[in-house]
Amino acid sequence: MANNRYSELNKRKKVLLAIGIPVLLVAVAYSQLTLFIMPPVGLTPDGKTLVMRRLDQGDFIDCAESLCYRRHTWVSPLCLFSTTSRALESPTVLASLPYSEYLYRVSVGRERTYMMP
Repeated sequence: MANNRYSELNKRKKVLLAIGIPVLLVAVAYSQLTLFIMPPVGLTPDGKTLVMRRLDQGDFIDCAESLCYRRHTWVSPLCLFSTTSRALESPTVLASLPYSEYLYRVSVGRERTYMMP
């Protein structure tokens, strides 16, 4: 009887760990990382998705256009260039992935407004 109770307790611990560890990892990633989307333009002709440490005033999914808009309430070519080049040169880039149009639209929160395809 005690052995059965012990094995049931172990099963519960395993289930809690199997659920708790991934949830904890996702929460840490969400709070510490940014998916920085760079659409295909001059500096990055194929576009990129950078996995990097969270930027100042950055969201989990972000791009230069939305960062410029949040900082200045307008988007200029100079702001886009400086934000994109800063992200490319950042020492906190952990991975570089292919460009995702879907993630770009999520980061902008609307249709493209500044850069045309």
